[in-house]
Amino acid sequence: MARGVVDSIKMLAGEQTQIDYLCGYVDGNENIEQAVRAKLDAIEPNQEIVVFTDLFGGSVNNAVLQAVKGAEGIHVVAGMNLALILGILFAPEEADTQTLIHNSIAEARKGILYCNDLAVEDGVLEEF
Repeated sequence: MARGVVDSIKMLAGEQTQIDYLCGYVDGNENIEQAVRAKLDAIEPNQEIVVFTDLFGGSVNNAVLQAVKGAEGIHVVAGMNLALILGILFAPEEADTQTLIHNSIAEARKGILYCNDLAVEDGVLEEF
């Protein structure tokens, strides 16, 4: 999943050097705790980062939360989707990270819809 999201970002926005990813449980990557620790150890000290995970309470999310416990400047966001990551990635750099995350989550939620509740009238989506 993580590789697919990064590939989608590359397709939409080109190569992004500030993005890295970890695919758990594929390609022999079964020790999630060790893999997460290796990624975090590669980050420069005092660098602020946002870590996205798929499911809150899932094994990757839990491993990240354990690894960053007490760390400053590391923000963990569960329930990632492409809209959320793009919103954070292309936000103005001067934005406060916590505010940016909260605003981006609110915006990304607007794109989560049960489409059967929508009707298309003359090419325009309308709620039933």
